[in-house]
Amino acid sequence: MAWTPCPATPPSCLPPQLDQLLVIRRWLELTLARVDEKITAVRYENVEMNRRRPPLPPPQPEWWIEYGARGAPAPLPAPPRPAVRLLEQVMPRPRKKRRRREVNRVPRCDAALPEYDRSTLPEGLVTRRQLRETGLSPGGDEGPVAILRCKLCAPRPQWSCTHATRG
Repeated sequence: MAWTPCPATPPSCLPPQLDQLLVIRRWLELTLARVDEKITAVRYENVEMNRRRPPLPPPQPEWWIEYGARGAPAPLPAPPRPAVRLLEQVMPRPRKKRRRREVNRVPRCDAALPEYDRSTLPEGLVTRRQLRETGLSPGGDEGPVAILRCKLCAPRPQWSCTHATRG
């Protein structure tokens, strides 16, 4: 059976007890108060939106007057202006963290050749640079006979010099 709305005029739709009628009246008053509050809020929002809305542009005229010769070509548009780059403050890029090289440490006692500091080079041994300066070449194919330590390794006497700049 479908619900049919009750006509507003017959009193048969309402309960006969007074306390029930008073509850319905109170419920309708509260509902009406909530509806009034919502109406007031919507009206306030509409007023705020209309206040913030920019004014409408003036309507375009239906006709206008053109001055100048009839049939003359329209003026050429102005050339585009060069773009001006404004100086702006830019945050620096973060530095990339490099992975540190592994240190090849060889104890000096395990080195394949004897090592000498620059100040303690024994007599009779010369560096390749000194040989080039005198116009001589190393004799034979024996290769190096000793290692001349670089300046970086001087404070570390316990480690062998493995730098590429050694003599």
